[in-house]
Amino acid sequence: VTAPTSPVTMLASQASPLSWGMNDDRVVFWPYWRNGDVIKSSSPDVKVSAWTLQDRVLLCVFNYGRTAAAGAAVQVDLAKMGVALPEGAVAANIEKAEDGASADLKRDKAQVTVHVGPRDYRLISLAAPAK
Repeated sequence: VTAPTSPVTMLASQASPLSWGMNDDRVVFWPYWRNGDVIKSSSPDVKVSAWTLQDRVLLCVFNYGRTAAAGAAVQVDLAKMGVALPEGAVAANIEKAEDGASADLKRDKAQVTVHVGPRDYRLISLAAPAK
């Protein structure tokens, strides 16, 4: 039997929304139910909310499907969101590096392809590479 990992250990051992900058007063939240003009998912079961700062985006890609994994191409209009990604920006899963996402990132728009299990989510950062 493996003992559960404490939240403190989890935060210490991996990136978190706080290390991304979630607690910054300038963060803007884009809920999935009100962001259709700036974020589009190719799958109706995959919902995407986002948090932005001027130079980065954190996507919460959620598979609303109950039984099957889903893949989706997510298009993000960075210009309309007021985001300019820095040169060399990357897409990275901030919780599990091995569950990354493929991405085509430009200064004004991004397309990210993500695979998510049923009733699961991925936190994908679009930002400068971690140091």
